[in-house]
Amino acid sequence: MSFSDIIALLNIVVTVLIGFVITHMVSLRDSRMRAMKDYYIDELAKIRDEICEFYSSLYRGMCSSQDIIDWHKGFKNRVSGFDESVRNAFNLHLPSLSKQLFANYRQITYSEEFNFQFRDKFVHFSPRERSRMGREEKELYHLLDQFLYDINHSGGPDFLVNKWQELSHHFSYYCSEGKGLCSVICVIRDWLLSHITRILILVVSIFLVVSFLANAKRMLNTNEEKEAADVVIALDSIRADIRVIANSLSQDTTSLSIESMPVLSSDSSAINSELLPCEEVQIISATKKSQ
Repeated sequence: MSFSDIIALLNIVVTVLIGFVITHMVSLRDSRMRAMKDYYIDELAKIRDEICEFYSSLYRGMCSSQDIIDWHKGFKNRVSGFDESVRNAFNLHLPSLSKQLFANYRQITYSEEFNFQFRDKFVHFSPRERSRMGREEKELYHLLDQFLYDINHSGGPDFLVNKWQELSHHFSYYCSEGKGLCSVICVIRDWLLSHITRILILVVSIFLVVSFLANAKRMLNTNEEKEAADVVIALDSIRADIRVIANSLSQDTTSLSIESMPVLSSDSSAINSELLPCEEVQIISATKKSQ
């Protein structure tokens, strides 16, 4: 296998790893984010339906003062939990839904109809009061629409922030279980077990890359040594030919001149040096006797 084949194979391995990361990690994160968005959108729809049903009962005069108090008490806890949860999940910056709901409830309980008919079976609001409640209901719907828009267009928290929150929750859980300082060890153990496949893939990938690079360097050194050996063999052949020619001419010459020519040494260990060791080779040039 040549050096270019090693590089091509390494390129294939890196491409496969990148494809795995994109398809496995990114796609998995997107699918989880979509499932989370669908959950909160469904909760928004249920909250909107309950608000619509409540205000419809107020307009028709089908609620007593105690019914209004009980509805708000139960609905407030649900909305507060949703409000806090959705902000942690998507890092939203919107007015508090629970605060808006409480402001509307306070306006209802401060009204004259509510207080004058507190002990009656049903509370009947005046047209003016129903008009005001209609405007407040519209503001609630507008806020719900803002939540829906931001949830759909939110990318969720950053990867590192998400992982930090996950580890923090695990650490808090083990602390509440009385693990103490061992909570850190338990968190690390859980993280390793949940990411064992990715860790193995990463370790194997690093091992393959290092092995390929080491093999490629070894093959490159081997090729250089082979080329240097070929050069030495060629030079040895040239020197032998020169000696043969010199011997044949030395029998028929009147004058000899000695010149020096640097030749690469046969020492293959010096192939990486900029100036290789040289030895002098005597070249005998001769002229024929003049007649």
